[in-house]
Amino acid sequence: MKKIVLLNILMFVGYFLSAQEIGFYLGGGLSGQQYKSEKLSSSLKPGGHIGISYAYYFSPKFGIATGVELGLYRNQVSLNEDYQYTRYIVNDKGNAFEYRIQAKDYEEQNRFTALAIPIMLQYRFGKKAKFYINAGSKIIIPQQVNSEAEATEIALSGYFPDKGALITDMPQHGFGLIDQWKDEAKVSQKLSATLSLEAGMYFNIKENARLYAGFYFDYGLSNMQKDPKLAENQPFVSYSSKGIEHSEFNSVLSTGIDKVNLLAYGVQLKYTFGRKRIKQAKSDSEDVLSSTPLQPVEPQVEAKPEEPVQVEQEEQVQPEVKQEVEPEIKEPVEEEKPIETVSKPTENKPVEDIPASLTLSEKQQIENSPINVVTGIGSLEITVDSKRQLDRVAVLLNKYKDIELDLIGHTCDLGTDEINQRIGMQRASNVEKYLVSKGVARHRLHKYSKESSQPLYPNTSESNRQKNRRVELKVKDL
Repeated sequence: MKKIVLLNILMFVGYFLSAQEIGFYLGGGLSGQQYKSEKLSSSLKPGGHIGISYAYYFSPKFGIATGVELGLYRNQVSLNEDYQYTRYIVNDKGNAFEYRIQAKDYEEQNRFTALAIPIMLQYRFGKKAKFYINAGSKIIIPQQVNSEAEATEIALSGYFPDKGALITDMPQHGFGLIDQWKDEAKVSQKLSATLSLEAGMYFNIKENARLYAGFYFDYGLSNMQKDPKLAENQPFVSYSSKGIEHSEFNSVLSTGIDKVNLLAYGVQLKYTFGRKRIKQAKSDSEDVLSSTPLQPVEPQVEAKPEEPVQVEQEEQVQPEVKQEVEPEIKEPVEEEKPIETVSKPTENKPVEDIPASLTLSEKQQIENSPINVVTGIGSLEITVDSKRQLDRVAVLLNKYKDIELDLIGHTCDLGTDEINQRIGMQRASNVEKYLVSKGVARHRLHKYSKESSQPLYPNTSESNRQKNRRVELKVKDL
């Protein structure tokens, strides 16, 4: 037995350490039991619960959760005014008679606590407004019900059929009238299970913390009566031949209720925090938070000296760009003759080498081709085609020294907003580092991240998500 308990403790600790999201929650509403019986009516009273939860997410949206919960359940029971309890019993002298109980203004307050172990499937969705739905079951381990009953009048009587006598006023023998009656009792219950649902909205408080706010609903699937067959033989006020003062209260739950189900619903708040180490291993950022994601990119670029040559050839192939620029370039070309006569015009060379301004065609060449990353969730590496595009951009930036550029990183919809914000910024940093390696001053480059808020295509397929993992270049208005 000790080995089994120790094994369960070790399993619990292991799951706790592997949890991606640990939370504390509390809820309140109407919580109690629903009785199926024609002789009484019942109503739920305010109750609630507190608990600790452990969630493991096997995808950015789906996860499974469990935990431990302590709940308080309360309800009120009233007997129908025309109800009369009858049961044949045998007294200590061996005489059989029909024992009768009639109550006036009878009310019973029942309350109990229960330990619950939820097992829930979690689903989170939404962009700006974030929602969650949890569905599953709870194992309910109830404590004894504490019953407190009162009535303005309790009448205990006995009918002896062999003598044809109805005894109503012999208190010394257990028959009589009790005014302003009050008593207490405890009733045992058995293990139960519920169908449970939770839904609402959640809010990101900080990087690894969330607040969940919504409603909950628990419906008992099994009868909580300890032994319904045994209960059928128990009067809610027992008979005692020693006198009515020795009669004991047993609660109406002991008289044979058809079915007793748990029922609870209300609102719930939950605060959760995640473990960074585990979050990095499971979400969209899991492959991107390493300390040196950019090192493999630069050696690959330097090992290919052919690429700058290809860029110059591709620029020469664009006749439209040169035709638009020719009228503006003619004047500086004519002025080059007097400059050649000067021995060392060091001050004039930089000014004359810089063209007047970026043309519309050159601006479109920079902005109309987003920089894509290598296929894969969380990838930061720039594709080969995008490196060629950046080489062309670097040539233009080195040509126009007063131009500044915005580098805007984007992601797909997988992962949390906080992590995608970081991924977008790191992708923009990758592009910045590449352009700096091509001679562009770092202060001319401005990095931003739009995470998954501005997709080019709907995030409905992996192909579209790949296109949305990009860095956009925008010429900054000065």
